[in-house]
Amino acid sequence: TMCISEEEYLNGAKRKELAEKLNADLDRFIDGLAAGKSQTDVKKPFNFDEWCKEIDQHPAFAQELKPGEDGEYSAEIQAIQALKYDEEDPIECARAHKEEGNRFFQQKKYRWAIDAYTKGIKLNCADSVLNSILYANRGASNCHEGNPRSAIRDRIFARRLDPSNFKATFRAAECLFELKEATKCVDWTRQRGQWTGRSSNPKRWTNSWKSEKVNYRLAA
Repeated sequence: TMCISEEEYLNGAKRKELAEKLNADLDRFIDGLAAGKSQTDVKKPFNFDEWCKEIDQHPAFAQELKPGEDGEYSAEIQAIQALKYDEEDPIECARAHKEEGNRFFQQKKYRWAIDAYTKGIKLNCADSVLNSILYANRGASNCHEGNPRSAIRDRIFARRLDPSNFKATFRAAECLFELKEATKCVDWTRQRGQWTGRSSNPKRWTNSWKSEKVNYRLAA
């Protein structure tokens, strides 16, 4: 499997060459299907559903992109992804990666979600709120992958980029508590300074963590 970075196709000439290769590959793929069908038409009638399934095997039409056995996407898939995001505005591109990550997250494909959010983060777009969401969402994915420390780091970055992102602050506190850092958990929520988040009652959460801290000490 050949690894292709998006940066390789930012150049217009390379993009044109890539598009031509993909088009030629697609033509060969469809011609091959047609030839195969013509040879078997005598044996069995044309099955539209089966045809659609075979078409869906090509990366250009696949609704779900799957990596190979080595965990890498095929060269064709990576090339299509590079073309997909190449000419878009950085903010729109980052937003597209966020939506892609959200879909993977909903499907519980957390590693793929992490990759998608990371691509959005690396664009370093000018929208700090969007960047905060990307970090927060990657933190949620890391949490589900059993990486609480990485999740805390992401949520701290999310809070720095957008002080009003109370959800990221609270989720970081959850990770601290999961790591049996009850005291740090309470301190983290207390030291956030001005609460400007959209959540209705941050003080209620701080009181909740204080209660959890007491319970943790009793259980220890």
